[in-house]
Amino acid sequence: MKKLITVFTLVIFCAASHAQSNKGLCKVEISDIIPIVTFGYLVSYDLNVENNSNKTVKGIDWTAYFYSQDGSLIKKISDSYSSGKIIDPIAPGYNKNLIRAPRVKGAAKMSVTITKVVFHDGAVCK
Repeated sequence: MKKLITVFTLVIFCAASHAQSNKGLCKVEISDIIPIVTFGYLVSYDLNVENNSNKTVKGIDWTAYFYSQDGSLIKKISDSYSSGKIIDPIAPGYNKNLIRAPRVKGAAKMSVTITKVVFHDGAVCK
């Protein structure tokens, strides 16, 4: 049992040491990314964005970086979110899950950097 706990702890430590960091902007942060990897492709990811600012977020631009199992960069993709008549903006103190389907071959990990935030009052943060 002690060996099993040691192996389990080692696996968790190794996975955490290879995790990529995410970067927010203007108190709009990435709180979680859940990548879905199937048959050698990163087929989709669920991005949880938290608005810790005191303004309502109307739009976000970000760059997603996709890495192989050994940590080398495979691809980067720019993407965005915009609120409108059907899609609600992100109010202060709230979060929103954004789902994307990039289908990146060989990607096992990813990170996201927010590059632009547009607030409902027209202010832009880059």
